[in-house]
Amino acid sequence: MKNLKLGVKISIGFGLLIAIACALGGMAVFNMRAVEGQSTRLVQEYIPEVAIANSVERATMQTMLEMRSYGYSENQKEFDAGMRNLADLKRALAEAKAHADKYPQLVQLRDHAAKAQAKATEYEKYIAETHARIEALTAVRKTLDVAAAEIIKNSDAYLESQQKRLREEIASGVATAGLQERAEKVSGATDAISNLTAIRVGNYRGQLFREPRYIEEAVKAFGPLDQAIDAIRTKTRDEANIRQLAAIRDASQKYRQALMDYLDNFKALQDLAAKRLEASNAVQDAAEETAKAAMDATTKIAADAVASLGTASSVMLGGLAVALLLGVIIAIFLTKAITGPVIKGVAFAKAMAEGDFTRLLDIDQKDEMGVLAASLNEMVGKLREVVAEVQSASENVASGSEELSASAQSMSQGATEQAASVEEISS
Repeated sequence: MKNLKLGVKISIGFGLLIAIACALGGMAVFNMRAVEGQSTRLVQEYIPEVAIANSVERATMQTMLEMRSYGYSENQKEFDAGMRNLADLKRALAEAKAHADKYPQLVQLRDHAAKAQAKATEYEKYIAETHARIEALTAVRKTLDVAAAEIIKNSDAYLESQQKRLREEIASGVATAGLQERAEKVSGATDAISNLTAIRVGNYRGQLFREPRYIEEAVKAFGPLDQAIDAIRTKTRDEANIRQLAAIRDASQKYRQALMDYLDNFKALQDLAAKRLEASNAVQDAAEETAKAAMDATTKIAADAVASLGTASSVMLGGLAVALLLGVIIAIFLTKAITGPVIKGVAFAKAMAEGDFTRLLDIDQKDEMGVLAASLNEMVGKLREVVAEVQSASENVASGSEELSASAQSMSQGATEQAASVEEISS
């Protein structure tokens, strides 16, 4: 450092401070860029991912509720609402796929969106099957109502005709054997109507409580119904009554088949409900896992951003402390580098002013102060030479003066002696 110019030393000092400031600024910019990148990822990737996952989950829940209600109520309005929610679900899944394609690093979203899409497709298929089964149930109910009405109409007609003839036979005094047969027909018709009533009650209970076993028990009651019809058929000879019994048997067969169809559709609906639940739960689970993964990533990025800001603050504070310390050290060094030689120069100048030319300025530097010190030392050397020459000249002048004084005295004495001689001669 002694061989450097003073300007270079000052430049180095300020250069170090500027370098520290640039380093601090660079680190701050780097950390801010990192935070900016993390914030950008949050805004562009993870927050939309959470929103999409929530949309999928919400649409799934609403679709499940509407379709479950439709499965119980068979209300077309609820089915239509469920289909609208399903359309929302499909749009949300399409958004999820598009977002995952745009940002390939969202692996969780891509995988879960694919699973959810597959299950949503299954769910849509089950909904279509459910709708078809419910439509079939509606048709079966109509068949049951028509068959039941046919049975009741012909049973009532048969019973009414038998009761009328029984009254007529009683009034006309028909033999006991004839009355007994007529009474058996009335009793058989009554039993048939009772069995049909039991069957219909079992059907209604099964539909009301959504319990297939009631309908299965009702189907078993067709055995006694057929037996009652067969029993009175063997005793019936009137063509109108025979046609009524045939109509009752035909309608009861239709009613039985309709009940079997109802059971088949009802059990299929129960199975479809379980499948719908499994598929919708899978979609919902995928949405929840996606949202959880996105929230975890969001939390991590937020924590990283906070850590980056904390690091930036610590670096800035530490850097400022280092810069302050270096600034003080550099200031002290530069001050000493400048004032030290100046103080020596002032003392040297005072000594010269007092006539002390024996000193030399001891500054071993190659900078401006060193050059000045060397020049002053050279000047002092020359001054010493001049003083020595002046002293020598003074001594020579003093010696010449003494010689001149002696010569003058000698000449004065000679003149005195000549004057005396002249006086002697003149006298």
